[in-house]
Amino acid sequence: DSTVTLWSWRTEDEAAMHRIFEAFEKKNPDIKVNIQFTPDADYQNRLSTALRGGHGPDIAQLKAYGELQPFIEGGYLDALDDSVAELKNMPDAALGGARGRADGKLYGVPYSVPMMGVFYNEDI
Repeated sequence: DSTVTLWSWRTEDEAAMHRIFEAFEKKNPDIKVNIQFTPDADYQNRLSTALRGGHGPDIAQLKAYGELQPFIEGGYLDALDDSVAELKNMPDAALGGARGRADGKLYGVPYSVPMMGVFYNEDI
């Protein structure tokens, strides 16, 4: 059996994430997921401290544009280009925030993509 540790700051998603990983573990009984939540205000400090000390999680949720690059530059993240072939099927626009600035490699899997638009009432 293997245990994978995942850290997240999204405490509001805790119940849903537990359901998702319970279903995952049923389909993959040899893999256990240890998911830990830290409030957003404390998450960056906890993660940075753990990584510098060599005790970080196997998987960490990151905010792409602000937090990803320092972790890439620090050597804390592995590029996923060769190990997650399905990423080649994702639109490049969805992957922009998951790429290293210097090398263009993929270091993350987006779980959401913000969409902006303008709605207006033509009758006004």
